[in-house]
Amino acid sequence: MNPYIFDACALIALADDEEGADILENYLADEGCECYVHALNFCEVYYHARRKGTETQAKELIEEFL
Repeated sequence: MNPYIFDACALIALADDEEGADILENYLADEGCECYVHALNFCEVYYHARRKGTETQAKELIEEFL
């Protein structure tokens, strides 16, 4: 199977349970899929989560994705 590279928007949609989150969830749940995210996109996800919540919540979100 081909690898998938996700941008920050996809991860934010999943974190916020927005439209399309279920699609990304399926890719992440499939053990046969190779999923990648660039470190800068993780920074953007962290920043988004930090603005909405606490530092602890933002760190926990990143840990969940990892």
